[in-house]
Amino acid sequence: MLVLAIGVLSYLYFSSDGSYTSPDINEIPLVEIETITGQKLNIGSLKGNVILINFWATWCPPCREEMPYFERIYRKYKDKEFTIIAVSVDANENFVKDFVKEYDISFPVSVDKDGLSDLYGVSSLPMSFLYDKSGKLVKKKIGVYFSLEEDLKKLLSLH
Repeated sequence: MLVLAIGVLSYLYFSSDGSYTSPDINEIPLVEIETITGQKLNIGSLKGNVILINFWATWCPPCREEMPYFERIYRKYKDKEFTIIAVSVDANENFVKDFVKEYDISFPVSVDKDGLSDLYGVSSLPMSFLYDKSGKLVKKKIGVYFSLEEDLKKLLSLH
């Protein structure tokens, strides 16, 4: 019986490439986060938009490289039913605020105080999760996500 339980759990929680996946993230989670500006944001309420949830840190060189790209994409597509939520795993919120100010980041940014990175099984940075307008997970990207615009055009039907 124990072997069967371990097998079922392995099937549910590990993808074929061995990376952790949670059955709870296949749809946009109904969780509330607080942004670094103090805004309460219910992620699930954004359903109807294409949503990118990105886990990152200020000390992560690939994350620092990808954030200005995300900002350009966000400004270009934010009026076309697209948003980004950046969740920093930094321990010091002031580092995140300084980074956001320095890079003029305008999309919602949060510091992970409530274990959202645990829910998502974040094991490396950066890690991104792209949801379609119906709230279904369509892509999980580990590493720099420079193909976001290409994926967005498909999801937003902007060929």
